[in-house]
Amino acid sequence: KSKSNKNDASSKEEGTKSTTTITTKRWSHVAKSVDGSGQYLGIESQSGRVFSWGRSNAMGQLGRKEEEDSKKRKNSTTKPHIVEGLPSTTKAKKVYAGGSKESGHSAIFDTDGNFWVAGCDRWQQLGLGSPHGGSAGYTWEDGRIWRPFFTLNKFATSFLKERGGDTSTIR
Repeated sequence: KSKSNKNDASSKEEGTKSTTTITTKRWSHVAKSVDGSGQYLGIESQSGRVFSWGRSNAMGQLGRKEEEDSKKRKNSTTKPHIVEGLPSTTKAKKVYAGGSKESGHSAIFDTDGNFWVAGCDRWQQLGLGSPHGGSAGYTWEDGRIWRPFFTLNKFATSFLKERGGDTSTIR
């Protein structure tokens, strides 16, 4: 489908069940959650850096610091800001956004084959299990059920690198 955009009349939109991908002049790739969480992640065309924006950052799905002041918080989530937790040299290849209104989460696949995750982890959707988590194999860092900044998913990164970086199973 074609979608008109003020900044770039040739923008393109492609969709899957949980994420819509948009391409414009400023962004080489934008993931838009279409299942309720209302967040976006964009890869800046020139630098490969990742920015996020959206309706809320209540579960850390934007992967960046939350403003303390409620008026500033509303404005800070609706405008693109660089995400936190990634090394400064990281260049993104693809971004993902998903989750319901109460459980938004995001992911980044970088050009070095690393897989980064942020947001709600209530049902272990970020895949950050621990061998120290008992029978469930899981512990939440600092008692939180979310990750407010992007965290390397070591298992997914290792799995993908063992397969030569093949991301064909990641939509």
